[in-house]
Amino acid sequence: MRRTEKQPNLQRKWLRWIVILILMGIAIAFFLPSLRRLSFNIWLGAIATGLAFSLVALGVYLSFRVLDFPDLTIDGSMPLGAALSATLIVSGMNPYLTLPVAFIGGALAGIATALIATRLNIHSLLASI
Repeated sequence: MRRTEKQPNLQRKWLRWIVILILMGIAIAFFLPSLRRLSFNIWLGAIATGLAFSLVALGVYLSFRVLDFPDLTIDGSMPLGAALSATLIVSGMNPYLTLPVAFIGGALAGIATALIATRLNIHSLLASI
C-alpha cells in the first residue's frame, strides 16, 4: 500500500485530539470534587452572565462585519440600561416595568451615536465612545 501525504497529517490530527481528551479528563478529575459543592444558583448565574455578554458580542459583530460601522455603543448602552433599571428598582418601581425604560435608554444612546456620526460627520468609532 502506497502512503500518501495526507496520512501523516491525519495521524497528527488524531494525536492532537487524543492529547486534548486526556487533558480534559485530567481537568475533570481534578475539579470534580469541587464541582459537587457548587450550588445550582452559581451555575445558573454563570449561564445568565454568559448569555448577556453573548448579546454584547453579537451587537459588536453585527456593527463591525455586517454594517461596516465600527460602533462601540453596545458596550456602553447595556450598562446604561442596567443602571437605569437598578435605579428605578431601588426607588420602588416594579422590576418588570423598568425593562422598557432600560430598553429606551439604550436605544437613545444608539440614536445619539448615529446622529453624532451622520449629522456631525464624526468618525463612527469616535462617536460611539
